[in-house]
Amino acid sequence: MLSTVTLLSFTLVSRAEDPVAQFTSAKERYRAGDLDGALQRLESLLTADDLDQPIEQRVRDLAGSALQRRGEEHFRHARLAKSIEDFDRQVQLQPNRAAEHWQRGIAYYYAGEYEKGARQFELHQTVNPQDVENAAWHFLCVIRAPKGSIEAAQKQLIPVTRDSRVPMAQIQKLFAGTMTPEEVLRVGEEAGGMARFYADLYVGLYYEARGRDGESLRFVARAAGNSTARKTYMGDVARVHVILRKKTGSSTQIRGPEGWGAAGGQPFHDQPVVFELAGLRAMRTEKIVAAAQGDDCLAALFVLAVLWDRSFKKWHVQLPLVVAKTESSVLVPRETPHCRPPAGNTNCCFG
Repeated sequence: MLSTVTLLSFTLVSRAEDPVAQFTSAKERYRAGDLDGALQRLESLLTADDLDQPIEQRVRDLAGSALQRRGEEHFRHARLAKSIEDFDRQVQLQPNRAAEHWQRGIAYYYAGEYEKGARQFELHQTVNPQDVENAAWHFLCVIRAPKGSIEAAQKQLIPVTRDSRVPMAQIQKLFAGTMTPEEVLRVGEEAGGMARFYADLYVGLYYEARGRDGESLRFVARAAGNSTARKTYMGDVARVHVILRKKTGSSTQIRGPEGWGAAGGQPFHDQPVVFELAGLRAMRTEKIVAAAQGDDCLAALFVLAVLWDRSFKKWHVQLPLVVAKTESSVLVPRETPHCRPPAGNTNCCFG
């Protein structure tokens, strides 16, 4: 009797640990949408060292697919850390597919891991060289990485010339600095559907790169509400963007000499100290005043307000400031300070 029970128990355990049976069970759970269950069934097989090569490869492929799908699901719910964890493990299991994983690059961007994101998009270019979206996300990561700037991002912009989707050619020019957001939006509006979605999304992301968070959120939110993209992953990206940015309030950070927000409460002593925000440049000086014109006036005042608000809390920035637009700075020499406001506007200059 005892021998019979022992033999029966051994048989049941053997069947429970049979690799083919475990794999089949995991595959059934995967097909049913039970990704957690499938990965649990595969876990012991992934660490086994006595599997035949064919079954080992099938186990890795199934686990990779399950991790990809679960990582995407985590991302859709803005669970960035879990999403990246699954994406990273998938790449570990399937290193030959690392270059394909643009979704991981986007997750890195929203998690603030900009250098990793930039490397992922550079890697993706090797398998998908004519994708404007890849170039745009690389730009977004480069500008926020340590020592990043608009100039550096445009200099490193991945060249793309054969993305036939509308309005990708215009989006490429936008990030290169040779086309305006309004022109991109007009092309998207005229084409409609996914073209309008892409125009809204990437104009919104471009505005985020420039620090114009209100306009950024408005356009990305419009993209998120576009019914044409409802069942696409990029539509999910737009919706997650809105969730994350509404939660944090703003993505804008002022860039100091040591990086984004890296001044750490210490006053700056080097001249000139440069900060960038929304494409504007502010330089601390002793006696110089700024001459702002047109829309630059309001933008200049906005930058001044931001720096003034932080001056006594973190950076101790001293006024007066020179504030002017990056593309066409207008600085007045120290020895002859004066102000040249637009006609009828006496509030633009400060010194």
